[in-house]
Amino acid sequence: MKDPLTRLTEKTVTLGNYNRKYLHIISSNIEQLTVALEQQGVRDQVHLWSYSMEIPGEMDTVLQASATKERLDFLGCYFALQFLHMNLRTVDIVKLELATSPNRSQTGKKLMLEAGRMFRYLTKCYMERLLGIFLQEVQTPEYVMLGVGTRADQDDIDLGIIHRQPGDAEALNRAIARLSNQMFKKATRLHFHLSEHVGENSFTATIEQYEEMLDKEAYDFVIVTEMLGAATILGSYSLYEQFRKRVTSRFYFDPKRKENRYHEGYLRGILGEVNALLTRVKPRDTINPKDDILRPIKALLSALKLVYGVDRVNAWQIIEELR
Repeated sequence: MKDPLTRLTEKTVTLGNYNRKYLHIISSNIEQLTVALEQQGVRDQVHLWSYSMEIPGEMDTVLQASATKERLDFLGCYFALQFLHMNLRTVDIVKLELATSPNRSQTGKKLMLEAGRMFRYLTKCYMERLLGIFLQEVQTPEYVMLGVGTRADQDDIDLGIIHRQPGDAEALNRAIARLSNQMFKKATRLHFHLSEHVGENSFTATIEQYEEMLDKEAYDFVIVTEMLGAATILGSYSLYEQFRKRVTSRFYFDPKRKENRYHEGYLRGILGEVNALLTRVKPRDTINPKDDILRPIKALLSALKLVYGVDRVNAWQIIEELR
C-alpha cells in the first residue's frame, strides 16, 4: 500500500513541474512535523493529507506543537501541503463543472473566482503567522497590506503596504524583509513595486508620501492602476479607507470639482496604453493572451470604473456593475 506522500506526489504530476518545490519542502519536514503533532496529542486536529476548511486554526496548532527552531519549517510544510491540496481541489471543481454545466464561460468565471479566493485566503493566513513570529515584542505602527495584482496569480503576489505613525517603522520593514525571504523560499514570491516607488528605500509608505507623490505628479498610469486595484489582505481596514479617501478618490470623475485633472490625466495615459497594445504589430506564429487581450480589457475596466464611479476592485464585479 502506498504511503500518503507517494499518493500526493502521483496526484500532483498533472499540476506541472512547478510543484516539485512544494513536494521537496513536504518530504524534508513531514516526518518531524507528524512526530511533533503526535507528541502533543493534536495529530487528529490537523489535516495533513486533505484540504482543510480550518486553515488558520490548524496553522496555530502546528506552531504550538513546534519548538522555536522548527516553527518556520513546520509552518512552511503545512502551507506546502495545503497549497497542493488547494490546486487539486480546483481541478476537481473544474471537472465537476464541465461535467454538469453546459455553460463553459460560467465555469471559467467560477474557476477564477474560487481559485483566487482560496489562494488569497491561504497566503493571507500564512503571512499573518509569519509576521506574528517576526514582529514579536515590537511596537509596530498601524499598517495595512494591500494586494494590487490578480488574486488568482500564483506566480507572485504584488503588494502595497501602508503604515501610519507612531511606531517602529524600521522594525516593520525588517519584518517584511524577512517575510519576503520566507515567502520566496517556501511559498510565493512577493513584489513591492508600489511601495518601493512611493517610499524611501523601504517596503512601506505613508499616506502622506502618496499625497506628496501625486502633488508633485511624480507617477505614471501603471502606479495609479495598481493603487486603484488595491484590496486589503491583512492589517488595518480603517487605514485602507483613509487611503481610498485621500489618495485614489482624486482619480474618479467628480462633477462637483472645478477641475478633474487627475482623472483626465490618468485616462490619457491608460487609453494611450490600450491603443498601443491594440495597434502594435503582432507576430503571426504566436499568441500572447496577456498582452493581446487581458491587459487591454483590464485597462479599459480601470478607465470605465473611474468614469462611472464603480467602487469595486475585482474585475468580474466591475463588469457586473458596469452592466
